[in-house]
Amino acid sequence: MERRKFLKIGGIMAAVAAVPPIALNMHSVMASTVQSIVKRELHYLTIDPKGLTQFSDDYIRFVEQFPTLGQQKFRLRIAGEYLFNKNAQTSTIVEGIVKRFLLSSDFFVNRMDESKTVKYLGLHDNNKSACFNPFSHMYYPPQHTPQG
Repeated sequence: MERRKFLKIGGIMAAVAAVPPIALNMHSVMASTVQSIVKRELHYLTIDPKGLTQFSDDYIRFVEQFPTLGQQKFRLRIAGEYLFNKNAQTSTIVEGIVKRFLLSSDFFVNRMDESKTVKYLGLHDNNKSACFNPFSHMYYPPQHTPQG
């Protein structure tokens, strides 16, 4: 066997052997990246750590529902945009993650009170709660009844 052929086969074998550990760890890497993005973008809010962990797991499971090509595209974009320190103003994927977190939390239920701890309620899905309006309290303020 020639040396080049041996090295080529050895390289292919090493790559094949390395894929399963990387694939198994990809969920936790992506979840921690989502957590880091939310923490960085919403640094001025106090966020419940358990809720943020649950949100990142739910969000990654949501993304994994899409075909494999969509998953790979998401993974590459989120990793690149996080590493290059893009924010919600310059990145649609970062903006989408932050919006989804805020809609999935009690932030709007608490009338955007930044002094309260933001808790995760459940992954927001436009198809399941299409009529949800986080700003409805502006249009329908609470009715004050006269105390008598």
